[in-house]
Amino acid sequence: ASTCSVPRGRPSGVQTQVIETTEGGAAMWFAEHLLADARSRLFCVDAWTAEVYVDEDNSHAERLRRGLADGPDRWRRNLGRTPHGDRVLGLKATDSVTALAGLAAAGHENTFDLAYIDGGHRAAEAFADATLALPLLRPGAFLAFDDYGFGPTKRGVDAFLAANGARVEVLWRGTMLFARVS
Repeated sequence: ASTCSVPRGRPSGVQTQVIETTEGGAAMWFAEHLLADARSRLFCVDAWTAEVYVDEDNSHAERLRRGLADGPDRWRRNLGRTPHGDRVLGLKATDSVTALAGLAAAGHENTFDLAYIDGGHRAAEAFADATLALPLLRPGAFLAFDDYGFGPTKRGVDAFLAANGARVEVLWRGTMLFARVS
């Protein structure tokens, strides 16, 4: 699983975190559309190994191993040709739990404007990513979950929402889920 995060910094600078960056598709979109202000940053964290991307039934492991062989290099190339791609920082981490805990330990609590979570697809991984991302988000920030329609991911996100309903308002629910943090 992986994470991208952008610390808030100044009010006009957008700060975003994305969990699971792999080839950088989401990071490219965020860079182009949200990082126009020179003070904006996006932190992307990924292990770039297939072991952290397997489904609960291990069905995609071999395909992912082949596809991730040049993951970090492909990620850098993709962001290199993206507007504002120079404002995106890639952090290689063993897993998203380690990365998110590291961001908290580095003093990034209440600094992010957005967390986009597309990390591990097991229920426990989705729950852990959301739980650890929440303290990093400032009040009024947005939280987005990719693959919400996928069974295990949905179970983990729903458990997170049940535990944090007082702080998280669901704005839209479908194949993805978007929420606002209070």
